[in-house]
Amino acid sequence: MSGVSHALPLRRLAPIFNVFACNTDVGKTTLSGAVASAALASGRAVHYVKPVQTGFPRWSDARFIERCVPPHAVSRLVTYTGATYTDAVSPHLAAARENRIVPDDEVLGFVGTALSRRLDASPPPAGTLALVETAGGVASPFPSGSLQCDALRPFRFPTLLVGDTKLGGISSTIAAFESLYVRGYDVPFVVLMEDPAVSAMAALGNAEAIEDYLRRGWPKSAATLAQQSSAFMPARPRVLSLPRPPPPAEPALLEAAGLSAERVAELECRDDAQLRHWLAQVGASGGPAAELVEAMFASHEARLDALERAESATRESVW
Repeated sequence: MSGVSHALPLRRLAPIFNVFACNTDVGKTTLSGAVASAALASGRAVHYVKPVQTGFPRWSDARFIERCVPPHAVSRLVTYTGATYTDAVSPHLAAARENRIVPDDEVLGFVGTALSRRLDASPPPAGTLALVETAGGVASPFPSGSLQCDALRPFRFPTLLVGDTKLGGISSTIAAFESLYVRGYDVPFVVLMEDPAVSAMAALGNAEAIEDYLRRGWPKSAATLAQQSSAFMPARPRVLSLPRPPPPAEPALLEAAGLSAERVAELECRDDAQLRHWLAQVGASGGPAAELVEAMFASHEARLDALERAESATRESVW
């Protein structure tokens, strides 16, 4: 890192959240789409930023977010994609294969510019929610080889951490949480995308185990390493669950199966209909995505209030 400042001013009606995950393929982009859709349905604007995208243009997380937008809310969504690579592999490997390593400061400069350009505009009365969705897991590398949790640290945006519901997911989720915590990130929410087809008897109980760990308090060693650098994190991060949407039909697999272009298009339309139905369910008033959006805005308000109190308390104590 060059030491260039990437600080952004805090705005009360415009919270910015990272979306990190403990691993790839645990529902990070799906959650981002549900949160974006619910925020738009509540009358807010949404700015979605993807700092690094591999597998582009065949795969585009920003394009998925755009699919999640209610037709009447298209004008209130803006998406940005930063460094792009064709190979659908880890960014550092894609960068090496394409002989095009984008420096960390360039990626951070893109994120800062994308956010400040739009957030400086007049937000709707209900506010604007900005999401910065990372790639892979918490410690996945940027194109430079830096861990993305280190590269994005100058912003220190609060974080939605997407956990893992599979076997071994308790460990990977807690390890990801502590990796963020010791770096000074606020992690007010841990979200798990549950498979609704799995019965309560067959479920592995990952959400309950992670919540129990956080309720009892993570090890003192982690707090010592962090040196209480995240003083404005809620005492107990909330653990939330959302149902996963029905799995989409993969176009590549459909083509490989020898289906006609018309049949592939028909199945993709079915996917869109299922996605819209799922978004309407989780984003409806009282639905889990809608409640998460309100909790995110409340968490942002509480964080700003704590920062303001810290300033006045310091002045009274020091001066």
